[in-house]
Amino acid sequence: MMKIRALLGMAFLSALMCSSSSAQNTLLFKDDFNRPGDWAVGNGWQETNATKTFLQDSVFYSKSISLGENISAIYRPMAIDSLKTYSFSFLVASNNATSNYVFLSFGAFLTDPKSPQLDTGYLGLWFALSYDPGRAAHEVRIFQNGAQTGSIALNDAYRPDADAYTRIEGSFSQGILDLTIDFLNDGTKVETFSIPVQSPHDYGNYFIIGNYDGIGAGVVLYTFDDLVITESQGKQLDSDSNTIALWHLNEGVGTTFHDATSNHNDGTMIDANWTDDGRFAKALQFDGTGDYLTVPISPSLQSISNDATIEMWFQYTGMTTSSYTLWRWGTNLNSVTSEAKIAQGDRKLRALFHAAGQALGGRELMSKNPLNENEWYHVALCYNGEKEQLFINGELQDEVTANSNVDIPDDKFWIGRNGNATNPKFFNGKIDEVRISDIARYAVNNPQISPSVVDSQLIAGSEFWVDIKVGANQPVANLFGVSFTLDYSTTYLEIVPPYANSVIPGDFMGNDVVFFQSVDESVGHANIGISRKAGQGGISGAGVIAKIRFIVSASTPNGTKVTFSISNVTANDPAGNPIPLSVDSVNITISAYIVWPGDTDNNNTVNQADILPIGLYWNKTGPARISPTINWLGQPAMAWNPVNSTYADANGDGLVNQADVLPIGLNWNRTHSQNSPIAAKNSARLTTSISGEAKLIVSTTGKGMPGENFWIEVRVENVKDLFGISFELIYSPTHYTVPQSVESSEWMGQDVLFFANLDSVAGKISIGLSRKAGQGGVDGTGLIARIKMKMLAEAEIGQVIHFSLQNVQANDSSGQAIQLELADFSVVTNVIQGNPSTRPAAFALYSAYPNPFNPKTRIEYDLPSKATIRLQVFNITGKLVATLVDGTQQVGSYQVIWEAKDRFGRHVPSGMYIYRLYAVWGIGHTKHHFTAAHKMLLIR
Repeated sequence: MMKIRALLGMAFLSALMCSSSSAQNTLLFKDDFNRPGDWAVGNGWQETNATKTFLQDSVFYSKSISLGENISAIYRPMAIDSLKTYSFSFLVASNNATSNYVFLSFGAFLTDPKSPQLDTGYLGLWFALSYDPGRAAHEVRIFQNGAQTGSIALNDAYRPDADAYTRIEGSFSQGILDLTIDFLNDGTKVETFSIPVQSPHDYGNYFIIGNYDGIGAGVVLYTFDDLVITESQGKQLDSDSNTIALWHLNEGVGTTFHDATSNHNDGTMIDANWTDDGRFAKALQFDGTGDYLTVPISPSLQSISNDATIEMWFQYTGMTTSSYTLWRWGTNLNSVTSEAKIAQGDRKLRALFHAAGQALGGRELMSKNPLNENEWYHVALCYNGEKEQLFINGELQDEVTANSNVDIPDDKFWIGRNGNATNPKFFNGKIDEVRISDIARYAVNNPQISPSVVDSQLIAGSEFWVDIKVGANQPVANLFGVSFTLDYSTTYLEIVPPYANSVIPGDFMGNDVVFFQSVDESVGHANIGISRKAGQGGISGAGVIAKIRFIVSASTPNGTKVTFSISNVTANDPAGNPIPLSVDSVNITISAYIVWPGDTDNNNTVNQADILPIGLYWNKTGPARISPTINWLGQPAMAWNPVNSTYADANGDGLVNQADVLPIGLNWNRTHSQNSPIAAKNSARLTTSISGEAKLIVSTTGKGMPGENFWIEVRVENVKDLFGISFELIYSPTHYTVPQSVESSEWMGQDVLFFANLDSVAGKISIGLSRKAGQGGVDGTGLIARIKMKMLAEAEIGQVIHFSLQNVQANDSSGQAIQLELADFSVVTNVIQGNPSTRPAAFALYSAYPNPFNPKTRIEYDLPSKATIRLQVFNITGKLVATLVDGTQQVGSYQVIWEAKDRFGRHVPSGMYIYRLYAVWGIGHTKHHFTAAHKMLLIR
């Protein structure tokens, strides 16, 4: 499918902030797409006369795009004012015979023009129009930060032999995108989208990029001649469903100012003067000596309890007192809801909400820099139930974590005064546009620095790591260095000593870094600093910058909650410029050990391996569980010593003995999902093998004649200090053989724990065998177990039964894992059928049929007397490949099927093979011998 992709964009602010209004518009640019010097890549836009009646008087500029060609226009970065409104107008068309896409972008840094995606280091918005052959654009999709946030369904009428023209007009202000899509002769769609964005930035380029990656030629992208982007002073604050009170202060006369909402929170003016020189039209002038406004308390104002925003426009003049109060809600300090003021000394703005007579987050918030006189500022104090944040002109100044409801006093809302009768503080300057809302209107998503724990529930007595991550919510850009403090409770937690091994750098900042750590366990502080080195530059993205290893006290009560939080954060880029990072915290629940009866190794499954811990901790005692049961239910347990022995007490009576085998049988093959750090640690330990040539071998005695029993033997070779072993013996197919019984060998000792489960449906025999604590392990080579199998009478001629081992675990007397090589892990059993009704005249070995063969062949031979025979296959070099028959057989004619597999059940390669029959019969000195051999050719 041919496609054409073009992108129009302007670097746009990533802030959600207040906008204002003015009749004055400033033309940023009007692009004619043909100005010299603007094109960074590609050229050749040509003026084209429109042919459609509805565009007869319009002028287009078009570009024919060849296979794989890219075009783009790059403009210098633009400074973005977060308090302004940006409007745009653009028309695009294509005469492409197949589908194409057009992208309009704000604040986008593309990673790949062929597949437009926002650089995750920046936020912005973009939308896509998709076309089908002969149709107008039929869908507009709105995206933010790479994720779709809305769409418009459009006219999808079929229009053969028609170019698709679409005009895009819109404006962006206060996080609201007002979008008009005009399909000219196909109708118009108007939609409004709420686009959450971030604090302002002065970055970005306006650019247009096009790429054609289809096949064929003659594709033309059109652009209309009025790509216009303008900026304006924005609009006054609006009232919506979350607005509790809004005062425009545009009355101009009288002493009453009116609430623009239906809540009628009107107020009274004391000595202030109306002025026409406001931020938006009129405003109020204060002289700092007794001018102020008051609003009485009302049910609507008292309805605020959690989320809240207080905001206003102001301009101050000349500091003549210790501070200027912008607003104060409440008179007495112990009943104040909120206050904002400018301090005389550093000229910084301070603001806060109150809860229970105290600062909501424990302190007041403060602006980063002093405020200039006679300059308009917008201030917004927000609380979202978790964080209190202070914004000035759309930029986050300060924030603090809080989790209390805002106190609403039964008192007035003061504007321009603190309300204190004995020490009043007034405001000197202008105030315009004041709004109170029951929502946190402004939010910033600076990259976060946050602690992270893999398991949301920790186990008492266990160790775990806390990862310190940056950029988890959105990627950080150009990070060079960062320092912070990890705060934690020391009641049940401590950092594992030595600290140099437990407080270490992560991999995000690179391998060659400067790293500092100091731990103060008395107060629960881990102070960490990490920096890249000069010349390395910064790093962008998200990742772990540090790791801290903790241990939970074994005496921690079940359900204890602990909090990890970040404080004292400083971050910078390679030039030393600060990088704002938001902080986050994490809450973790600590549990006592959870025991599932029968899962003695705590690996979430009950099987033969659960015999091993019972033997390892035999006769071990510890705290009994409260109200224990052997039913399949997770039960809290106090930690034993060592902690792994906690799970071996399967029945919960406080003693590890033979009774703990019973829950294994009761809950066989049951599983649970409650992972434990101890299980993870056990698994890691079991990967450590003991050196040596230890092997686990499967062999057979007898060949499974139809209707007869035969034995499967499992042996170990060259093992040292073997204390316990478990495995599963798998056999297939299952419909010709049935397991009869399992016997343990005396090689492991007479006083051992033994468990076996026979599953003839699944074709699985599960065996667990362990010595008991204090006995020590065994060395050498010996038989572990024998399994009696029966070959059913209806077994087919030449049937092959495969046996293999899986889930093998073994341990020594100290609990360390023993790795066993699975030698002879598969056994092939041939079913041999004889015909003794007619005595053959002589010993004979016949030619294999078919020959050549693939994948199997039949070998026949005659026995005129009872004989001990051996039928074997060799390769052309004389090496034994497989033994097909080895034993005594009666008189008769026999046939054996060879499936071209070796004695381990592996397929052999193509080639020439020799099969040989060797027979011995007679008694004493009258024994006779017969040998015969033939060739056969395997062709795969």
